[in-house]
Amino acid sequence: MLVLLLAIGAWQLARNPATHAFRTLLCATIAGQLLLHLLIGRETFLYSMHFAPLLIAAAACGTLGRQRALVLAMTAGLIVSAGVNNWQQFARSTAIVGAIARDAAEQGAVFQPADACR
Repeated sequence: MLVLLLAIGAWQLARNPATHAFRTLLCATIAGQLLLHLLIGRETFLYSMHFAPLLIAAAACGTLGRQRALVLAMTAGLIVSAGVNNWQQFARSTAIVGAIARDAAEQGAVFQPADACR
């Protein structure tokens, strides 16, 4: 769904001559970020927040054409499905952290507040 949103946004940017300056800026910024992160490191998760606003802007351009209702419906579906996925991943991660804490406590580890370590 996300790829389709980006494709519709890119299509609208390409066909609309009024968005030429914005299209140039957006494409140059995305290309610059990609080049920068390819040269600097492989930790793409850490750099994902640099790309997210740019990709959202590209997908939002899909609302400029006749597919506005479709794009908005797909966006609503993406928000719901991403929210469900994020909740499931959060539940998994808290279960993993809880298991690690239980194992450490069974082995005699003592947890203290961070400011107690000074």
